[in-house]
Amino acid sequence: MSSVLFPKPGDLIQFQKTYYTHWAVLVRDKYIIHVQAPGGGKKGNVIIKKMKLDDYLKDNLLPFELWIDVKMHVVAPVEELGGCWASVNNNFDKVKKPFHVDEIIRRAEDMVGKKWDYDLFQHNCEHFAHWCRYGIKVCKQSPNFTEYEDEDGNKYECGQVWGPNLGPVDFKFLSMSDVHESAPGRDECRTNIELVSVGVANLARAGVGVERKKGVYNDGNGIGFQEEGKYVEADVGPVNAKLGLGVSTGIDTKDGLKVEVLGTGLNADSERLEVRVLGSSVAVKYPWKWFG
Repeated sequence: MSSVLFPKPGDLIQFQKTYYTHWAVLVRDKYIIHVQAPGGGKKGNVIIKKMKLDDYLKDNLLPFELWIDVKMHVVAPVEELGGCWASVNNNFDKVKKPFHVDEIIRRAEDMVGKKWDYDLFQHNCEHFAHWCRYGIKVCKQSPNFTEYEDEDGNKYECGQVWGPNLGPVDFKFLSMSDVHESAPGRDECRTNIELVSVGVANLARAGVGVERKKGVYNDGNGIGFQEEGKYVEADVGPVNAKLGLGVSTGIDTKDGLKVEVLGTGLNADSERLEVRVLGSSVAVKYPWKWFG
């Protein structure tokens, strides 16, 4: 989870207004690339645009007196935010590993000036932002549990029943994702049912639910198996903690170095260091990744 205080290129920015949410991809020099809906959210072709983040906030987010204005938590210094909320939202990282930042930016910039066949429910700004970061056109705001497929043919099913935002505070009730990823020598299934979660300004989040992960791998990057469950998870700043139970065992160098015996071991990659004990874990993001 990235801090709204220190946004980085490749992050997804979520602008929360009274009755709608808008998504964009942050690229270099505090520019965003985004899909702007046609008037009234109707269907139609729109042009994908690149503009300064400050300009978007000033031009598009109008005041609404019942919303909370906490200027120290916005993604960029803006004189007049007008009471609306903007934050980094890379929460789908927990479902699918994002592309490298250079690839995220390349995908977004390659689309600038091209047409996007906008549809509020099937092909909106959130679909575009997630496609840039993950290669999958997914909208987690959908009230239905919808199946998606990424560019490698992996299957994802996700959705949520209800999730209101109250300024910097957001609640999610009964959100679900079901993932099946496969590649030569690898096969993994993950099911996550989160009963309730609460986040504050994208700086802290806690959730209660059930997550099950199982799979096997035996390829040039490692050998082993995964079998674990999670029940409670919390993020506070750069620290992530999970309470669960697992017997995963093996060694894997696919995305860093992971060594486990019966759910106990270390996992170090380019983003963070994780210590695991019988399936429960504590992970800390490296300072240079946290502060941008």
